Amino acid sequence: TRWQAGQYFTVLLNDDTARCYSPVASSRHSELLEFHIRYRQHGGFSGRLPDIAYPGATLRLQGPFGHFTLRDPHSDKPTVFIAQGTGLSPILALLEEWQLSQHNANGFLLAEGIEGEQAHYLGSRLATLGQQNEALTLDLRPSGSDWIADSLTKLPELQGAAVYICGDG
Repeated sequence: TRWQAGQYFTVLLNDDTARCYSPVASSRHSELLEFHIRYRQHGGFSGRLPDIAYPGATLRLQGPFGHFTLRDPHSDKPTVFIAQGTGLSPILALLEEWQLSQHNANGFLLAEGIEGEQAHYLGSRLATLGQQNEALTLDLRPSGSDWIADSLTKLPELQGAAVYICGDG
C-alpha cells in the first residue's frame, strides 16, 4: 500500500476497537509503517497494545485516508508546521516531504513536547533535519508553555503561508 505524508490509517483490535494514526514517514521514504502512539496505562486502546502489539504480531489496518498533505511544496511562500505531542507524527512526515521538495521559501517548525517529558521526544531527529536545511527554523518547547502565541510573534510575515497544525488531542 502506498501512502502520502500526512495521511492516516485506522488500526483495529480484535474486538474492532479502532483508533486512527498517521505514519511518521510517507511510503516514499519507508516501506514500513511507523506509528507513534502515546501510551496511557488505562487507555481503552493504547493501554492494551503492550499485550498484542509486539514484534511479529499482526494488526488489522484500514487506509490510507485523508488529505492532510503538502499542497504546494514548490511554493515561494513560507510553510509553517505546528505540532503538539504525538501530533508531531504527521507533521514530521510532511516536514521530510517539504525538505525533499524544491521549496523556494523558509519553513518553520513550532513543536511542543509531551506533558511530563523534559526533552522533546523527537528532539535529535528534528535537530538533524534543522542542520540539514538552512531554510528550516526550529522552535521546540517543553509541554505547558504559552508556546504558540509566543512563537508566532517571532515569525516573519506569514501572508499567504501554508500552515499545517496537528496535536494529540
